[in-house]
Amino acid sequence: MSSSHDDIEAGKQRPHFATTQWSLVAAAAEPAAGPGRAALEQLCQQYWQPLYAWLRQSGSSHEDAEDLVQSFLLDTIDSGRVERADPSRGRFRTFLLASLKHYRANWRRGEQTLKRGGGVERWSLDFAQAGKSWPGEPSDRETPDRQFDRKWALCLIENSLQRVAAKSEAKGRGDLFARLKPYLTGADDADSHERVASELGLTVGAVRVALHRWREEWRRAIREEIRQTVLEEAEIEDELAHLMSVLGG
Repeated sequence: MSSSHDDIEAGKQRPHFATTQWSLVAAAAEPAAGPGRAALEQLCQQYWQPLYAWLRQSGSSHEDAEDLVQSFLLDTIDSGRVERADPSRGRFRTFLLASLKHYRANWRRGEQTLKRGGGVERWSLDFAQAGKSWPGEPSDRETPDRQFDRKWALCLIENSLQRVAAKSEAKGRGDLFARLKPYLTGADDADSHERVASELGLTVGAVRVALHRWREEWRRAIREEIRQTVLEEAEIEDELAHLMSVLGG
Protein backbone atom coordinates (compact mmCIF):
# COMPACT_ATOMS: atom_id res chain seq x y z
CA MET A 1 0.00 0.00 0.00
CA SER A 2 1.38 3.42 -0.88
CA SER A 3 1.67 6.14 1.74
CA SER A 4 -0.75 9.03 1.58
CA HIS A 5 0.20 12.59 0.81
CA ASP A 6 -0.37 13.39 4.49
CA ASP A 7 2.44 11.02 5.44
CA ILE A 8 4.89 11.78 2.68
CA GLU A 9 5.71 15.11 1.15
CA ALA A 10 8.32 15.50 -1.58
CA GLY A 11 9.44 11.93 -0.95
CA LYS A 12 10.24 12.49 2.72
CA GLN A 13 8.58 11.11 5.81
CA ARG A 14 7.16 13.59 8.29
CA PRO A 15 9.49 14.27 11.21
CA HIS A 16 8.67 12.36 14.37
CA PHE A 17 8.48 14.39 17.58
CA ALA A 18 9.23 12.24 20.60
CA THR A 19 6.96 12.57 23.63
CA THR A 20 8.68 14.46 26.43
CA GLN A 21 8.82 13.06 29.93
CA TRP A 22 6.37 15.46 31.58
CA SER A 23 3.89 15.27 28.72
CA LEU A 24 4.12 11.49 28.97
CA VAL A 25 3.36 11.67 32.68
CA ALA A 26 0.63 14.26 32.23
CA ALA A 27 -1.09 12.26 29.51
CA ALA A 28 -0.96 8.95 31.34
CA ALA A 29 -4.35 7.75 32.51
CA GLU A 30 -2.61 5.76 35.26
CA PRO A 31 0.69 7.54 35.92
CA ALA A 32 1.56 5.21 38.80
CA ALA A 33 2.30 2.42 36.33
CA GLY A 34 4.12 1.86 33.07
CA PRO A 35 6.26 4.42 31.23
CA GLY A 36 4.53 7.31 32.97
CA ARG A 37 5.86 6.14 36.33
CA ALA A 38 9.37 5.67 34.97
CA ALA A 39 9.35 9.18 33.52
CA LEU A 40 8.01 10.65 36.76
CA GLU A 41 10.65 8.85 38.81
CA GLN A 42 13.40 10.18 36.58
CA LEU A 43 12.13 13.75 36.78
CA CYS A 44 11.82 13.53 40.56
CA GLN A 45 15.33 12.13 40.88
CA GLN A 46 16.66 15.01 38.79
CA TYR A 47 14.76 17.79 40.55
CA TRP A 48 14.35 16.84 44.20
CA GLN A 49 16.93 19.38 45.41
CA PRO A 50 14.74 22.46 44.70
CA LEU A 51 12.06 20.87 46.90
CA TYR A 52 14.57 20.51 49.72
CA ALA A 53 15.73 24.10 49.17
CA TRP A 54 12.15 25.39 49.36
CA LEU A 55 11.49 23.53 52.59
CA ARG A 56 14.68 24.78 54.24
CA GLN A 57 13.98 28.33 53.10
CA SER A 58 10.49 27.97 54.56
CA GLY A 59 11.93 27.11 57.97
CA SER A 60 12.07 23.30 58.00
CA SER A 61 15.02 21.64 59.68
CA HIS A 62 17.35 19.40 57.69
CA GLU A 63 15.74 16.29 59.19
CA ASP A 64 12.17 17.44 58.54
CA ALA A 65 13.03 18.52 55.00
CA GLU A 66 14.64 15.15 54.31
CA ASP A 67 11.65 13.21 55.57
CA LEU A 68 9.17 15.48 53.81
CA VAL A 69 10.90 15.23 50.43
CA GLN A 70 11.23 11.44 50.68
CA SER A 71 7.62 11.00 51.75
CA PHE A 72 6.29 13.50 49.22
CA LEU A 73 8.10 12.00 46.23
CA LEU A 74 7.05 8.45 47.06
CA ASP A 75 3.46 9.58 47.59
CA THR A 76 3.46 11.57 44.35
CA ILE A 77 4.59 8.54 42.38
CA ASP A 78 2.55 5.86 44.17
CA SER A 79 -0.71 7.72 44.71
CA GLY A 80 -1.65 8.05 41.03
CA ARG A 81 -2.76 11.65 41.53
CA VAL A 82 -0.71 12.91 38.59
CA GLU A 83 -3.49 12.87 36.04
CA ARG A 84 -4.05 14.71 32.80
CA ALA A 85 -2.39 18.11 32.95
CA ASP A 86 -4.44 21.29 32.77
CA PRO A 87 -3.17 24.69 31.62
CA SER A 88 -2.25 25.75 35.15
CA ARG A 89 -0.03 22.68 35.43
CA GLY A 90 1.85 23.10 32.17
CA ARG A 91 5.29 23.12 33.73
CA PHE A 92 6.51 20.27 35.87
CA ARG A 93 8.24 22.83 38.11
CA THR A 94 4.91 24.55 38.82
CA PHE A 95 3.09 21.30 39.48
CA LEU A 96 5.77 19.96 41.79
CA LEU A 97 5.97 23.03 44.02
CA ALA A 98 2.19 23.44 44.26
CA SER A 99 1.87 19.77 45.19
CA LEU A 100 4.60 20.04 47.82
CA LYS A 101 2.90 23.04 49.44
CA HIS A 102 -0.36 21.12 49.69
CA TYR A 103 1.38 18.01 50.97
CA ARG A 104 3.34 19.91 53.61
CA ALA A 105 0.18 21.57 54.91
CA ASN A 106 -1.28 18.12 55.62
CA TRP A 107 1.90 16.40 56.75
CA ARG A 108 2.38 15.32 60.33
CA ARG A 109 5.87 14.20 61.22
CA GLY A 110 4.71 11.71 63.85
CA GLU A 111 2.22 10.07 61.46
CA GLN A 112 3.70 10.24 57.98
CA THR A 113 7.45 10.62 58.37
CA LEU A 114 9.66 7.91 56.92
CA LYS A 115 11.63 6.52 59.82
CA ARG A 116 15.32 6.58 58.98
CA GLY A 117 16.75 3.07 59.15
CA GLY A 118 13.31 1.58 59.72
CA GLY A 119 13.16 -0.56 56.61
CA VAL A 120 10.74 1.78 54.83
CA GLU A 121 11.40 2.44 51.15
CA ARG A 122 13.66 5.43 50.64
CA TRP A 123 15.32 6.92 47.61
CA SER A 124 19.06 7.22 47.32
CA LEU A 125 19.28 11.00 47.55
CA ASP A 126 22.34 12.85 48.83
CA PHE A 127 20.70 14.79 51.65
CA ALA A 128 23.96 14.89 53.59
CA GLN A 129 25.59 16.96 50.87
CA ALA A 130 22.48 19.08 50.47
CA GLY A 131 22.47 19.82 54.19
CA LYS A 132 26.13 20.87 54.16
CA SER A 133 25.53 23.33 51.35
CA TRP A 134 22.49 24.95 53.00
CA PRO A 135 22.63 27.61 55.72
CA GLY A 136 21.32 26.77 59.17
CA GLU A 137 18.63 29.45 59.03
CA PRO A 138 16.36 30.70 56.21
CA SER A 139 17.72 33.65 54.30
CA ASP A 140 15.94 37.00 54.26
CA ARG A 141 17.31 37.86 50.83
CA GLU A 142 14.70 36.02 48.77
CA THR A 143 11.42 34.18 49.14
CA PRO A 144 11.22 30.38 49.33
CA ASP A 145 9.55 30.33 45.89
CA ARG A 146 12.38 32.40 44.43
CA GLN A 147 14.94 30.09 46.02
CA PHE A 148 13.07 27.11 44.58
CA ASP A 149 13.28 28.59 41.07
CA ARG A 150 16.97 29.44 41.54
CA LYS A 151 17.80 25.91 42.66
CA TRP A 152 15.71 24.51 39.83
CA ALA A 153 17.69 26.57 37.31
CA LEU A 154 20.99 25.40 38.79
CA CYS A 155 19.87 21.76 38.64
CA LEU A 156 18.78 22.25 35.05
CA ILE A 157 22.19 23.66 34.12
CA GLU A 158 23.98 20.80 35.84
CA ASN A 159 21.73 18.20 34.19
CA SER A 160 22.36 19.73 30.77
CA LEU A 161 26.12 19.70 31.35
CA GLN A 162 25.86 16.02 32.28
CA ARG A 163 24.09 15.40 28.98
CA VAL A 164 26.98 16.98 27.07
CA ALA A 165 29.55 15.13 29.19
CA ALA A 166 27.86 11.78 28.49
CA LYS A 167 27.84 12.43 24.74
CA SER A 168 31.47 13.52 24.84
CA GLU A 169 32.43 10.40 26.78
CA ALA A 170 30.66 8.22 24.21
CA LYS A 171 32.73 9.88 21.48
CA GLY A 172 35.98 9.33 23.35
CA ARG A 173 36.33 13.02 24.22
CA GLY A 174 35.32 12.82 27.87
CA ASP A 175 38.74 13.79 29.26
CA LEU A 176 39.00 16.82 27.00
CA PHE A 177 35.48 17.93 27.90
CA ALA A 178 36.23 17.59 31.61
CA ARG A 179 39.33 19.75 31.16
CA LEU A 180 37.51 22.44 29.17
CA LYS A 181 34.23 22.37 31.13
CA PRO A 182 35.26 25.20 33.52
CA TYR A 183 35.73 27.46 30.51
CA LEU A 184 32.18 26.86 29.35
CA THR A 185 30.82 28.62 32.40
CA GLY A 186 33.81 30.54 33.76
CA ALA A 187 36.76 32.59 32.56
CA ASP A 188 37.06 32.70 28.79
CA ASP A 189 39.78 34.93 27.41
CA ALA A 190 42.90 34.77 25.25
CA ASP A 191 45.17 34.02 28.21
CA SER A 192 43.04 31.11 29.39
CA HIS A 193 42.88 29.71 25.85
CA GLU A 194 46.67 29.85 25.51
CA ARG A 195 47.19 28.31 28.93
CA VAL A 196 44.89 25.34 28.39
CA ALA A 197 46.19 24.83 24.84
CA SER A 198 49.73 24.62 26.19
CA GLU A 199 48.72 22.21 28.93
CA LEU A 200 46.89 19.92 26.51
CA GLY A 201 49.35 20.15 23.64
CA LEU A 202 46.76 21.72 21.33
CA THR A 203 46.69 24.86 19.26
CA VAL A 204 44.78 27.86 20.54
CA GLY A 205 42.54 27.57 17.49
CA ALA A 206 41.68 23.97 18.34
CA VAL A 207 40.72 24.96 21.88
CA ARG A 208 38.52 27.79 20.62
CA VAL A 209 36.78 25.52 18.11
CA ALA A 210 36.17 22.85 20.77
CA LEU A 211 34.75 25.41 23.21
CA HIS A 212 32.51 26.89 20.52
CA ARG A 213 31.11 23.48 19.58
CA TRP A 214 30.54 22.46 23.17
CA ARG A 215 28.81 25.73 23.96
CA GLU A 216 26.45 25.17 21.04
CA GLU A 217 25.80 21.62 22.22
CA TRP A 218 25.27 22.87 25.76
CA ARG A 219 22.67 25.40 24.57
CA ARG A 220 20.82 22.60 22.81
CA ALA A 221 21.08 20.42 25.92
CA ILE A 222 19.58 23.17 28.08
CA ARG A 223 16.59 23.45 25.77
CA GLU A 224 16.24 19.68 25.68
CA GLU A 225 16.29 19.59 29.48
CA ILE A 226 13.55 22.23 29.60
CA ARG A 227 11.59 20.33 26.96
CA GLN A 228 11.34 17.41 29.39
CA THR A 229 9.49 19.57 31.92
CA VAL A 230 6.91 21.47 29.83
CA LEU A 231 3.90 20.36 27.84
CA GLU A 232 4.23 22.58 24.78
CA GLU A 233 7.20 23.53 22.60
CA ALA A 234 6.06 27.16 22.79
CA GLU A 235 6.77 27.17 26.54
CA ILE A 236 10.49 26.45 26.16
CA GLU A 237 11.65 29.98 25.45
CA ASP A 238 9.46 31.48 28.19
CA GLU A 239 10.75 28.97 30.72
CA LEU A 240 14.35 29.56 29.67
CA ALA A 241 13.94 33.34 29.95
CA HIS A 242 12.37 33.01 33.41
CA LEU A 243 15.04 30.70 34.79
CA MET A 244 17.89 32.80 33.41
CA SER A 245 16.33 35.91 34.97
CA VAL A 246 16.20 34.09 38.31
CA LEU A 247 19.90 33.28 38.09
CA GLY A 248 20.73 36.80 37.01
CA GLY A 249 18.70 38.40 39.76
